[in-house]
Amino acid sequence: MIYPGRKEMRLKLKQMIAVSLSAAMLLAVAPGEAVFANVKQDNIVNTKLMSGDTEKSGGGSEASEYGDLVYSATISGSDITWSVYDSGKLVIEGTGATPNWSPWFEYEKQITDVIIGDEIIILGERNFMNYPNLKTVTIKGVLSKISNSAFEGCKQIKSITATGAVNATGKKVLQLGECAFKACTGLESVEFTGSLAVSKNAFEGCTNLGSVKVKESDMALLGNYAFLNCTKLTEADIPGKLLIQEGAFFECTSLKKFDFSNVSSIGKIAFYHCSSLESIVLPEDVTAIGNSAFQGCNGVTSLNIPGTVKSIGEEAFCSCEKLKELVVNEGVSSIGKQAFAGCKSLETITLPKSAAIGEKIFTDYKPIKTIRYTGTREDWVAAGLNQNNFYNATVYYEYTADHKHTFVTYTYTYTNSCTEPGERVTKCKDCGYIQSKETLPAQGHDWGVVSEKKATCKAEGLRNLKCRRCGETKKVVLVKTHQFSSWQTAKDATVFAPAVQIRTCNVCGYKETRNNGKKLTATMKVNAVKLPLKIKQKTTVLKVSGLANGDSVASWKSGNTKVVKVSGKPNGTCTLVAGRKKGKTTITIILKSGLKKKITITVQKAAVKTSKITGMPKNLKLKKNQTVTLKVAAAPLTSLQKLKYKSSNKKIVTVTSKGVIKAKKKGKAVITVQSGSKTVKCKVTVK
Repeated sequence: MIYPGRKEMRLKLKQMIAVSLSAAMLLAVAPGEAVFANVKQDNIVNTKLMSGDTEKSGGGSEASEYGDLVYSATISGSDITWSVYDSGKLVIEGTGATPNWSPWFEYEKQITDVIIGDEIIILGERNFMNYPNLKTVTIKGVLSKISNSAFEGCKQIKSITATGAVNATGKKVLQLGECAFKACTGLESVEFTGSLAVSKNAFEGCTNLGSVKVKESDMALLGNYAFLNCTKLTEADIPGKLLIQEGAFFECTSLKKFDFSNVSSIGKIAFYHCSSLESIVLPEDVTAIGNSAFQGCNGVTSLNIPGTVKSIGEEAFCSCEKLKELVVNEGVSSIGKQAFAGCKSLETITLPKSAAIGEKIFTDYKPIKTIRYTGTREDWVAAGLNQNNFYNATVYYEYTADHKHTFVTYTYTYTNSCTEPGERVTKCKDCGYIQSKETLPAQGHDWGVVSEKKATCKAEGLRNLKCRRCGETKKVVLVKTHQFSSWQTAKDATVFAPAVQIRTCNVCGYKETRNNGKKLTATMKVNAVKLPLKIKQKTTVLKVSGLANGDSVASWKSGNTKVVKVSGKPNGTCTLVAGRKKGKTTITIILKSGLKKKITITVQKAAVKTSKITGMPKNLKLKKNQTVTLKVAAAPLTSLQKLKYKSSNKKIVTVTSKGVIKAKKKGKAVITVQSGSKTVKCKVTVK
């Protein structure tokens, strides 16, 4: 931005600047309306700026609610004072209008927040243009005008709220100058109170602006390209009589809903490529629709244009690709050329006799099925509407919207069709209005076998088919096929591979194999988790069992061979040899599958004694001459105290040194097993 030199500043300040809005200016904005009349003078204490230099105060350290004062100045000939604080705040106080330049431009990079006093009613041109760090604007009072480019290029401002000043008629009004907020790319929402005049390009390029709300508005003017390329604008809530000028919402591609109920004029390309707009409901106040006003509004599916609209501009609704139903009411005088060109989904149209039809108002004729025309067949021809173009349509002449429907049901099918669906439609025979529509599914082919060559083990077969309904034929190749036996397991599953199955063709002997199921999960059981040993003791009691198929012990390893040495076999047996000194170590057992187990071995000086005897039943019932082997064991397994067996009555029951019990005759006896200091007993009854 280029700022004026000192001489230029003096000259500019010497000019008289009118603050109040003239009636001529506002009436030119809104012809025929008194809303934008002069602002009441009692809202403007001082209506002009005097010439001369700005009166300045040096940067002191005066503190306030805004922080420490950095700089303060008064515009000569006025009571408007502006102050900059170390917090980044600019405070403008006084009465009237700020000048059409930026007295505080030297602080443009420091200013982050602007506070506008309650008696400032006009913000001059370019007051804050391209201020890089300006984030918030607080307007304490009312404004009659935000002048041209006042905030243009302020990319960090997110929202603006302003209330209009009261005019001579007692109405709140607010004017936004040209490019007032242009390229404010951070701006997300605006809210204004009072009747609004938006000059051209006021919000151009506000690419993040999503919401525009206006309150207490009797009328509003949206100037040329006011919201040009506001691509995120989804909501524009603007009450009161609304004048929409050229390109006002040009390329507002996110605009979904808009209230047209109070719109009085729509300029050319006003809603050009508002591709998300879902509905257009025009009031009878609208008398003209400008060229390309709604071109590319692809979200609109139906359209009813009232008879008060005298002219529809060229390409007004061009490329509204989802438009299915169009009603142009009697009273419309002219329809511009290609007004509905490219509306490729259009199925039903109503056209008035009153309209002069432009060239090629339609270009996509194929989808059009129904045309309702208020004139006669002769009027249709005289209007230059070549019926040959509407080759798929039925034209209903002398149509009136208030006629009574006469419904008839038609069924549309294709003779002997197996693939094409049919349709059942109930519609008025006079206007084509469809009451109901039902799709009849295609019948599908009814295939019969004409001939067949069966497939063999070595050659494909062939089946010739013919539809009994429509006569269509087709050939089906039968793949080669074997006559297999049932699957047999050739290899059982292991921890390394799933089971393998095989089957054989009974005709040619061809074999097929497959994997069945999953490989086995590795498992391992060890008969002890810890064992004591006496110095130099040798034992084979430690054993591994419960291995899954295919698995085996890959290695036995002692953590300290000076304490215990181990040597083992893949089948799970091993020999432990204790060393000459007491100590503790770990025996690690690793399977081929990778599964590991660890056993703790403690070597002690004293002999290993029995701590308990396991496996002894409390009671046994035997028959004469019956034998049973006791499966008892001393714990720990490495106990050096042997098991001793004794019968209380050998005439009834005997027991060997290996625990084999034999019943002799009827009666009762007690078998005692002893190891060291531990004993267990079993009561035996012979029947």
